[in-house]
Amino acid sequence: EKLLKNLFDLRNAFYDYSLDGGQGIVDLRINPGDIEVDRFGLNYELIEELGLSWIDNLKSGNDKQPPLNNPRHPDFKKPYVQEYIRDYCDGYLNRSGFYTTNTPRKCEANALIANIEEGRRLCEQAILKYLDDSVVAEHEAELIERRHELRAITGDWFPGNGDHKPSRRRPRRRKGE
Repeated sequence: EKLLKNLFDLRNAFYDYSLDGGQGIVDLRINPGDIEVDRFGLNYELIEELGLSWIDNLKSGNDKQPPLNNPRHPDFKKPYVQEYIRDYCDGYLNRSGFYTTNTPRKCEANALIANIEEGRRLCEQAILKYLDDSVVAEHEAELIERRHELRAITGDWFPGNGDHKPSRRRPRRRKGE
């Protein structure tokens, strides 16, 4: 919701390359109605499969707001919060007809720091499902060429060969899809 609002705010934007030492202005006008917002991230199955840590609260980054499982939180009644509490926090219906819980829990995306390759795979799958294999192959070839050029300049300054290849596993489906 907020992301689409931000895109609508930017729909008539321009970018002045002269600010970066370039020349000219680029018309960035977009039609946000043509954009599909595809959220991706950790899901329950992946959290369990990787053995990631759960945190026993639903606090947000805003210290002035109560946790998400508190009816005073502005998002408490939103469907995504209610579904999350119901499905992952042993939620039960209260007298007002909303899900609440005595066992709030969440898993932060930074839990993937313990498994960087899985985090990379998760991001790659979110992107690769929109690209043809030919585009991916062309990009990989270009990356290899640029890395060789960089190594010619930097020599052995950086460890590792840097020839990371995106995984070819198809994206997982989220619960309910």
